[in-house]
Amino acid sequence: MSFEITTAFNQQYRNTLVMLAQQRLSRFRDKVFYEPVTGQTAWFDQVGASTAQKITSRHADTPIANTPHRRRRIDLAPYNWADLIDTADRARTLADPMGTYTRTGNASMNRAIDDAVIQSFFATAYTGSDGTTQVTFPSANQVAVNSWAYGSGSGNAGLTISKLIEARVGLMSGEVTDDYDDQETDNVFIAVNSRQLGNLLSTTEVTSKDYNEVAALVQGKVKTFMGFTFVRTERLQTDANGYYRVPVWHKDGMYLGIAEDMTQANLDIRADKNRAIQAYYEMVIGTARVEEARVWEIKCV
Repeated sequence: MSFEITTAFNQQYRNTLVMLAQQRLSRFRDKVFYEPVTGQTAWFDQVGASTAQKITSRHADTPIANTPHRRRRIDLAPYNWADLIDTADRARTLADPMGTYTRTGNASMNRAIDDAVIQSFFATAYTGSDGTTQVTFPSANQVAVNSWAYGSGSGNAGLTISKLIEARVGLMSGEVTDDYDDQETDNVFIAVNSRQLGNLLSTTEVTSKDYNEVAALVQGKVKTFMGFTFVRTERLQTDANGYYRVPVWHKDGMYLGIAEDMTQANLDIRADKNRAIQAYYEMVIGTARVEEARVWEIKCV
């Protein structure tokens, strides 16, 4: 065969664009208290516990309980995403990138929601009638990186059974329950990354039964363990020492207010960009920790 036959070789091109591996949906939006809001600032009003009084004499004055009120301030911020698709580029590509671009933008906005929630777990919150009183995350709600309060190990560690028990005990001691059935196990979540799931499999505390349950958790066959609903994310923050800050929370302890929701991409022709088509998303959201008793932190190497 002729040595020049290579000139006739075909080159095959795909007629579709494939998105690279990435988180596409929000994993936290439905696991925090959510409501639509209006304005630049939202307020979360709360009522605290009061104490019943024992009647010690006849015809005594009626005591007034003076029910305590609290409120949290939530500041809203705008987010957007946009990209341009030139008309000439669409004509010169086999695959129309429009659909893939819009899905990419949607995924980006969903991750922004998760990042906002994750940042608010341990950020300074603002309370008071005018929302100017700062509330820092309490150290009493932290499970130390070297804590083995309910285990037999020692030294710094990743996620362990002992740390899960300690966080669970902390929530129970704060009377964190679901009012409708007084159960501590519903609506309690823990966010972990793949490394923390691996920690659980390798901990020396895991019994055979625990190992089977954790293995199923890692494989995605179950989502709960020890009463926690596990939320896997690779977006957890680290502290100044490089330790992962693993949040444990009840749904009502975290707030997400949405003033403008991200629904579908706006597709517009940009006359100032040679009539390129712009895919555009926008949303206005605010997140905050609204009650310390409902949020705990586990430090993990």
